[in-house]
Amino acid sequence: MAWTAPTVRTTGELITASIWNTDLVADLLYLKARTDAGTVGLPACLGGSQSQSEVGIAVRSGATLDKLLVESRPYAWTSTVSGLTAKFSAVLKIESAGATATLIIVNLTDGAPDTAVETVTSTSTTGELKTSAAFTPTSGKTYGVKLHSAHASLQAWAWGVTLYHAD
Repeated sequence: MAWTAPTVRTTGELITASIWNTDLVADLLYLKARTDAGTVGLPACLGGSQSQSEVGIAVRSGATLDKLLVESRPYAWTSTVSGLTAKFSAVLKIESAGATATLIIVNLTDGAPDTAVETVTSTSTTGELKTSAAFTPTSGKTYGVKLHSAHASLQAWAWGVTLYHAD
């Protein structure tokens, strides 16, 4: 079931059962399904910073919050509906041409906090909006984002990180 934009009505127009069911009932059921799924909190802003950068080839290892992207926050996926997919987007920037900024989303709950669930990369030196491929988060798990540059001494930035439904 998908959201259907309600039709603008004029005075005196007859609203049939079909119109009522499409414009009102179906959309309310759609919203209720998202509420029941525990996904109303999306999209979620995970943060990031235009003024704070990361330097280094490897992501900071570990599941504690100080290992995440500067000025970002974790997100607890609470959906009770299996199979829902998500994407994340962010603006990425690298200090110098020829290098790559890499932002990964990781599962902080299951003991592999340095393994990317999904990745976006950019070689832009001015900032570029990037969107990940769809992935399937697991209910009850907490996710966070980590950033690194593919160069030992070049800075990378990521901001505006947003997690949202791919559906």
